[in-house]
Amino acid sequence: MAPARSRPSTNVTAERPNRGPTPLPAYQPPQHPLNEAAQRALQNLPRNHKLDALKTRQRAANNNLTQAAADINDRLQEKTAEFERRRRNLEKQGSQQSNEETHSILDEMRQNTDEMTDKLEGSVRKIIDASAEVEGMERALKELQENVSNNRGHLGATQSTIGASQARQNHRRRGAGSDDEGSEFEDEVTQTMGENDSAMAALKQKIAEQRSAYQAMSMSHRYASHNDYVGFKKIVHDAHYPEDKAPPMPHAATWFASESLDSSHPTTRAAAAAGDAIEDDDDLAVASERVSIKCPLTLLPMKEPVTSQKCPHSFDKAAILDMINNSETTVEGMGRRSVKAMKCPVCEVLLTASDLKEDPVLIRKIKRIQAALDAQNDESSDEDNSDRRRPAGNQLEEISSSPAATTTRRFKNERQSKAPGIQSRQVSMVPNTQV
Repeated sequence: MAPARSRPSTNVTAERPNRGPTPLPAYQPPQHPLNEAAQRALQNLPRNHKLDALKTRQRAANNNLTQAAADINDRLQEKTAEFERRRRNLEKQGSQQSNEETHSILDEMRQNTDEMTDKLEGSVRKIIDASAEVEGMERALKELQENVSNNRGHLGATQSTIGASQARQNHRRRGAGSDDEGSEFEDEVTQTMGENDSAMAALKQKIAEQRSAYQAMSMSHRYASHNDYVGFKKIVHDAHYPEDKAPPMPHAATWFASESLDSSHPTTRAAAAAGDAIEDDDDLAVASERVSIKCPLTLLPMKEPVTSQKCPHSFDKAAILDMINNSETTVEGMGRRSVKAMKCPVCEVLLTASDLKEDPVLIRKIKRIQAALDAQNDESSDEDNSDRRRPAGNQLEEISSSPAATTTRRFKNERQSKAPGIQSRQVSMVPNTQV
């Protein structure tokens, strides 16, 4: 019997050659109008690609950057306050200890905090730019869908597609050396618009136009009125000045002074709070602005404050939403649907649930006010406890006895002291036999 041949061992884990992505075939524009199924697919394109999820991530990134800026600036203020307390204690003790080393550490920390805050602010601007890009894509898709629907599946002529087609036709004419008249060329562009131009080319052209228009805007137009950027600036300003009498935040017109903004823009600066103003326990004056922690509806401290985007009034979320839901007034909302609304309890502005937004700056101020009130209450309770521990001797009897009982006891003691036999009388003992 012939010996069995040994098969060569094959390495199962042999590395396969790395293959790149399969190249896609060249794009071919449609030769016929889009049917109803294609039009529905075009209409559902934004929903299928989940742009809402992308916008949610962008909002989360902006919130994280804003919170990081608040944290590092809060930490700097805590270290600064700690240094000031230590310096005052040393001055009271008459110590000549030098604080140059602490000064240098604090200056370095302040410089690092400012640099990091600038980086975070730049990242917030990038997120705003990305959000504008997403919004531009949504607008372009919507316009494309409306264009195809209104032209029965064809791509109608628009300024974008006319410009692109004219550029291509000019290129062809230069290559062929044609000398056609301008009117004939325009007729040719209009006739071939729905046949030779694809929806993808029109979409790309529209997105490119919106991107160019956005990049041509100044930084002031991009960010000065954007809610996310304004919120970031407010948070950082509140972290810089957590004390009661904080200076007003610079006007948005001064944020990008290097661009030489219009000098006619009024700069609103609030007046400083009067020193002899009567302070309420639940209110705090911040640069002539009184921040109340009480809801105008419940007259109780706000647990979840929200601020109107149409007026500068804040309410407790549960109370204001309950009033809006029970209101019989309706206004036209998004998608031409009627939504419930009510007049602002403080002014005459109509408010809907979508007009109420969480105000992080107000939440920070309310927390500081509540913490200050709690600390004040703790100090008052400590003083009361010390006063109660201080009385001794017959002062305790006055606290624990009524006036009538004290008068009766004093009269009885005086009568006993005047009796002649009481002073010389000895204490008598009862014999054990009588027990």
